[in-house]
Amino acid sequence: MNVDKARIAIKHPKKDILYSVNSEGEMEYYPYGCGIAGKTFETGEPQNVTNAYSHPLYNGKIDIETSMPLLCVPIKYPGTEKTMGVIEVINSRGIQGLSALHKAKVSAFDLETIEFVAKQLSQAIYNCYDWERQMCEIKQKKYIFD
Repeated sequence: MNVDKARIAIKHPKKDILYSVNSEGEMEYYPYGCGIAGKTFETGEPQNVTNAYSHPLYNGKIDIETSMPLLCVPIKYPGTEKTMGVIEVINSRGIQGLSALHKAKVSAFDLETIEFVAKQLSQAIYNCYDWERQMCEIKQKKYIFD
């Protein structure tokens, strides 16, 4: 899949917001329902957008700025339908045969690839949360390691 740019936004574990880290390493926070990514988070359904700028849900704070095809896929907790975040990619392959009246062409392989990445990412995020929870429990019990 030809991806020019991608953004991952994850639900904050303690607050009702999504967050992302920008290219400078700074945290950015977004309310639920903000932009195309927020809609994907709320519905749990992938969004295939021909031109992000012209889409009625587009919000420059969270959505990648592009007039190219944008694909936004939910990241769901492993084994559930509960959404933990979204991954948004510029799908440069979707430009082929692009028309303002039609959706960008996303092949089954492209969608399957980004959904596979989202599943792998969900397991990694879940493992990080679980590790942090376990470390907090260990600190509370004051285990001492030799």
